[in-house]
Amino acid sequence: MKRILFVVGVLLVAGLTVSALSEFWADKPYTKWSAKDVRHLLGESPWGKTTTLRTPIIKQVHRETGQFSSLAGEGEGVPDPTIEYAVYLRTARPVREGLVRQAQIDQKYEQMDDAGKKAFDATWSNFLAADVSDKIIVQVQYSANTSDIDRQLMDFWQTQTAATMQNLSALTWPDGQRFAPIAFWVAKGAGREFQLAFPRPKDNREDGAISVEFQNPNVKVEGNSRIYTKFQLKDLKYAGKVSF
Repeated sequence: MKRILFVVGVLLVAGLTVSALSEFWADKPYTKWSAKDVRHLLGESPWGKTTTLRTPIIKQVHRETGQFSSLAGEGEGVPDPTIEYAVYLRTARPVREGLVRQAQIDQKYEQMDDAGKKAFDATWSNFLAADVSDKIIVQVQYSANTSDIDRQLMDFWQTQTAATMQNLSALTWPDGQRFAPIAFWVAKGAGREFQLAFPRPKDNREDGAISVEFQNPNVKVEGNSRIYTKFQLKDLKYAGKVSF
């Protein structure tokens, strides 16, 4: 009985810890957010979700016999190919503040002199003040755990255009309306991210959900998968109003 109570107590503490972490945006100003807070906001919050694609390796070599096995997890211990997509609503106020905070951390804002802080504040104040009333911008960061799949993903996404993404992606409004992207931007070079811009409906509802979808390319063993991310409007409240 004592053991059961102990386990329950641990679970309750863990639940409280997760709850506290998930609501840091309501408890402290963005200038006090940590790097961990920002990562949580972009990948595990009402405004940011992460989807993982994982396919077991079908054939792996037995170390002892040199024979092939049909069971994943046997043999040389080669990791299962994995792809991750972090999808977040870049036009949401908390996300924009999170991106500012991340820039502060990366550029060591607290250590800047007055001139440096003034220049930083001017640049990022314009970013926060940008008018996003007519669009919804979705940012996607992707990664893979093998160099082969990583290269294939970059080759695919860096060759897409606004025209090709019309057929590969969409945003669905709670009433079922589907919108094709009106703009597309992809990071070149070593970047592993892209942005999709969709028209923002005039309907200011606060119930239901919006969803974003796009096609994962047919890379290696992952296959052609549809990445589907849903955001519940009722959960997107920030500073008293829905923000996305």
